[in-house]
Amino acid sequence: MFQDIVDVRQIRFPLPVLSLALAKAPAVLGLVREPSEILRCEPVSLDPPSLRAVFRPGQGAEPVSLLLSAPALAAALIAYCKLISLPISRNADKRLVLAREWVTLETELRCPVPSPTASVSPSGVPVLASSQM
Repeated sequence: MFQDIVDVRQIRFPLPVLSLALAKAPAVLGLVREPSEILRCEPVSLDPPSLRAVFRPGQGAEPVSLLLSAPALAAALIAYCKLISLPISRNADKRLVLAREWVTLETELRCPVPSPTASVSPSGVPVLASSQM
């Protein structure tokens, strides 16, 4: 018989940090290299999460506005977490929660482990099967 150990984490990023995360994940913005400047990130919809990023793709370029949905935002945040050495498991379920001033990346990882089985010692005390010899 198995039971799950569940590891749930919430990582909250203020929107200015999200701007930095987007700058460090240019592929999310459809760019080959980092944009020269992220001008602003503003929530468009909280459910489903989406936001508008306004950025300059290169030096002297005109500002570009791009609507980003939850998968793109999550990809940018996960890439940023890796960049700052904050581990995010590939196997974890991921969910994004967007508010007016911050975005939260929630991860949930389930690890099945065998349930301990108990038996009774000759003195009548419960003993875990793994500790019996």
